[in-house]
Amino acid sequence: MLVHRTKLEKADQFYEKHVGELLQPPRKDEIDDFPELVGFEFSIKEKTDIVFAGLGWITVKDPGVVSGWAPKGVDVITRKALI
Repeated sequence: MLVHRTKLEKADQFYEKHVGELLQPPRKDEIDDFPELVGFEFSIKEKTDIVFAGLGWITVKDPGVVSGWAPKGVDVITRKALI
């Protein structure tokens, strides 16, 4: 899973333009069957893992606010960084 950064104000436009191509999953032929996306937001104070249940995790090293989307039914949680 690749992570793509953009300003929050441009996120919806970026998604609509690139879904199925630069942003995968879903592939272009799977867009209609892809589950609804649910937003999340975490305030990070120290090195933290953001875990996408059953998919993997990303490590955020610096303090800040992280916002994103995950398929409905995929739990997104934080934990103290493992590495």
